[in-house]
Amino acid sequence: MEKQRFEQDPDPESSFFYRASWYLFMAVLVTAPLAFGSVEIWSKTMMQLLICLSALLLCVSKTPKSFRRIPGLGILLVICALILLQALPLPPVIIQLISPQSFAIYDQTLGVMAQGQWFPVAVDTRTTLMAFLLFSSYVLFYV
Repeated sequence: MEKQRFEQDPDPESSFFYRASWYLFMAVLVTAPLAFGSVEIWSKTMMQLLICLSALLLCVSKTPKSFRRIPGLGILLVICALILLQALPLPPVIIQLISPQSFAIYDQTLGVMAQGQWFPVAVDTRTTLMAFLLFSSYVLFYV
């Protein structure tokens, strides 16, 4: 009998990390309607943390090639990057090109656009970052 030259990788679905990720995913699936029905911030935060933990465990148990087969993941990651780009400070010239309304608000309220300070495109950066975290958790749930 010939011995196989290459050993096959162990089945990722039998690993501890994959099973833990699956159980966390099911827990999120069951408790998510309660989190969305609640107005408390802690419930949505717990849901997002469980999603992130489940995705982290899934990433540990799978190979990088398996993530290339997820349909639409590239587009979702580009959307995440665009949301995050709104919170990054940019020069006034670029803000005027991208968002004339944001430039006008900064110019009328702060009046420091001529001084060369950089500002984000989003006027409310905190809300933009919260939306980025929420959308990112949805993308992780999709993965």
